[in-house]
Amino acid sequence: MSQGEAAKQPQRANQSGQPASPPPAEKSSTGIFKARFSDPQEVAVEEYRAVCGLAVIGLLLGLLSVTALFTRLLWVVPVAGIAASAVALRRIAEEAPSLIGRKAALVGLILSVGFAVAAPTDWVVHRWLLRREARQFATFWFDFLRQGAPHKAHQLTLHPGSRQPLEGKLWDHYTNDWRNYKEIQGYVGCPLIRTLLALNGKAEVRYYDTERQWEGDDGDALRQVYAVTFEEEGKKKTFFV
Repeated sequence: MSQGEAAKQPQRANQSGQPASPPPAEKSSTGIFKARFSDPQEVAVEEYRAVCGLAVIGLLLGLLSVTALFTRLLWVVPVAGIAASAVALRRIAEEAPSLIGRKAALVGLILSVGFAVAAPTDWVVHRWLLRREARQFATFWFDFLRQGAPHKAHQLTLHPGSRQPLEGKLWDHYTNDWRNYKEIQGYVGCPLIRTLLALNGKAEVRYYDTERQWEGDDGDALRQVYAVTFEEEGKKKTFFV
């Protein structure tokens, strides 16, 4: 049988029933081997995978969640980030592997959860520190009145930018200026100040409650209540400041 006839014979199966391996490259009469190439249609093409849009949105909201530390109005940002990232993770799990973006959704979820916890915590701690500082400030104010130094107590009621140094000749600030002198007279003439000065340090002052705490034009502000207890004619009496 010639080479041309052999090439036309169908490929026979081996004893196991599997098709026989293709014949080796044929050698031409010129001594050059003929190469065989596979059909381009047989090459597997990788399937296109789409990026989950909610995963991208969750990541962006997670990055923007840091703004929740600035104001309570933006606490909704990390909450929205948690919702978007959670839905994205569920959708990716259901439609995998055709849908990608799991890492972005996880990062967005971690950032959103972190700032969702940090923002209220920072707010609570800030309020607690402010109340503690106000109680220390009030203690100084009561102590100055207990010591008979209303001019120092008056300075604590002024705006920080207009206060005079408490040490030194503070009385001269009031006695050398008629306007300041009238101001301290009106302050000492207040019934509450007169009462606290008249107690002459014999009263007991206790913190009672913080009625209100808010953000004013000049910063944080609060209103605290203190109980002043003193003894009169053998009986203890209490009034609130």
